[in-house]
Amino acid sequence: MLCLFFIPLVFYRSWSEFIGLYQGWLNELMVEMSHKQSLLLDGNHTIFSVIARNTPVQFLLTTETASEIYQLILLGVIGILYFFYQKKDQKGNRFIVNNFAFLIALIPLFSFTSENAFCFTGLAVLSILINFKLLNLYERIIAIIGFICIGGNFGEIIGQQNSVYLDHISLISFGAIALLVVLYSARVRKVM
Repeated sequence: MLCLFFIPLVFYRSWSEFIGLYQGWLNELMVEMSHKQSLLLDGNHTIFSVIARNTPVQFLLTTETASEIYQLILLGVIGILYFFYQKKDQKGNRFIVNNFAFLIALIPLFSFTSENAFCFTGLAVLSILINFKLLNLYERIIAIIGFICIGGNFGEIIGQQNSVYLDHISLISFGAIALLVVLYSARVRKVM
């Protein structure tokens, strides 16, 4: 780790540039974290924000400490759910692609990103489409809703102003969550 820390020295001519690199990196992390903590702002597509904005949880997030505790609890719940999700196939590794699809689809839900990051749900979409005939009616309906929320070109379909509104309410996040629900439900039923 120490060697990796000093590798940028090969590319930078002075210690001041080297230190500036890490200062800039830390600054960007602080900017990212400050965005992520704005849980009640429109357009924050994180799962923390989507749940907080659309449930009574928003009334509990009156302080920064409350927001951090809420995020840790939600992260813990997601971690426990994933543990049981992947534990179903510990011995056979039959569902390794679905495990990977589930984890990758979580990435844009954990960090403050633009809509472009939701391309990470592509493997989940592919996995669901390949196994679509194995899904029950409810899973199929949720999957189709998720596909539309993630892949719909709403700017051309309903107009740019309405599309901006859908972006503000994080419709794309709801689509990603819907796909995760389908993957999870199908795994619990042991069909995917």
